Amino acid sequence: MNSDKVILLAAFLKVFNDCLCCVQEWEFSSYATYAYDAVFVFALGLHQLLTEDPSALESIRTDKTVQ
Repeated sequence: MNSDKVILLAAFLKVFNDCLCCVQEWEFSSYATYAYDAVFVFALGLHQLLTEDPSALESIRTDKTVQ
């Protein structure tokens, strides 16, 4: 990423954070992308599981699967 894009991104994040704080007294967290990725990976895995075996949710919480 070149320096112009880094400066533009930093400026955007500052304006975004300032606007967010004005509206809800929130602070922008850089960890939000990690949470998004984690939920996406979990959903993708669940989708693949149910595609391969539609009845998988019926046995997802058994003694064998919980160990």
